[in-house]
Amino acid sequence: MNSQIDLTTSKNIENWLQNRSATVKTVKDVLVSNSTLSVVEYVINGWFDLVLCLIGTVTNIIEIYVFSKLGFKETVNISMTFIAFWDLIRITSGGGHRLYAPVSLISPSFGKTWQTFTLMNLHYLHIISSNVSYVLGAYVAVERCLCVSVPFKVKSILTPKLTTTVCAILSFVVFSTFVPIFLVFEPIWIYSEQSNSSIMIYKYTEFYKTYGEKYQDANQTLGAVYPSFSLITMIFSTIIISFYLNKTSKTRYGLTRTNPKTTKQQTMSRKEKQVVKMLLVIINIYIVNIMPRVLGCLAMLIEPEFYIFRFYNNLFWVIMYTVFALDFLNSSVHLFVFYFMSSKFRNMFHRIFITNNECKKEHMSDYSSHHDLNSIQHKLLSTRI
Repeated sequence: MNSQIDLTTSKNIENWLQNRSATVKTVKDVLVSNSTLSVVEYVINGWFDLVLCLIGTVTNIIEIYVFSKLGFKETVNISMTFIAFWDLIRITSGGGHRLYAPVSLISPSFGKTWQTFTLMNLHYLHIISSNVSYVLGAYVAVERCLCVSVPFKVKSILTPKLTTTVCAILSFVVFSTFVPIFLVFEPIWIYSEQSNSSIMIYKYTEFYKTYGEKYQDANQTLGAVYPSFSLITMIFSTIIISFYLNKTSKTRYGLTRTNPKTTKQQTMSRKEKQVVKMLLVIINIYIVNIMPRVLGCLAMLIEPEFYIFRFYNNLFWVIMYTVFALDFLNSSVHLFVFYFMSSKFRNMFHRIFITNNECKKEHMSDYSSHHDLNSIQHKLLSTRI
């Protein structure tokens, strides 16, 4: 394996492809051309994702602030705050990496350098936080599944303290298993005759020479296991939750007709049902988000050439750019789900951002009116004098 990886150009890929047989190339290389890959990278991975990251930064900060005002007596507020925190890290790290798009408009060489430099830190941080968010989403799915299927037994067990502990442990475990990836590469500067300037490349560290190859295999495996496990968990949980929601609706209707007084005691309340529906929407958004990533992992198992710097490098990156865009979209839309489906969240949002602003406007209006009245009185007194 080469001691250095040049990530600033596609020269290595092109040289590798040239060594392939012409027959195979004409069959496979037409899937995604280099020009198509460049357009997808610039438009989707550059500008579109950057816009989503800017939106997501605002929405996740608002989510965390509103949930903190609501308090953490309810488990759903705790788990959603953890997810919003990791989504914020995912959004900010992903947006920081994609600053290369506007920077390239001013200085193409510096934009490329920024893209290369942040690829091994901010970009990896985005991937790691995505996996943490996936696993937390799976935990929320399991928690809601238990709350719906065995509500009376689970409510006394799934306390806010337990939820906080579980979310913290899951976050730590998933994050720590990916941390060694930051020790695999280190940046160096070399002079490029092609661009007539210094460019940045990455070389393997001493850590890689000792543990790198084994860890990279483990890292690739974990990158497939976490989202796959989360997806399967969410799908089964969604099926079970939907079944019990439908069953509860029928039971509630039957109890209402026979004995209305026992309805509230034996079925979910309307508020509990609304919370479950809201979280079900969040879980389904996660399923749509994770599905392409899992399919990509399956493709890598079936076709080893579907990976970085291998024959299907271009197709691999088109799929990954789509996955990244779905990651950022997922992290940006939760606020709107909470706002439209949670009356508590919506009311607190209004109290913070609407009522307070109206109070400030009224205060400013009162101050202005008082100031105008003083001015009139002062003029009257001046006239009398």
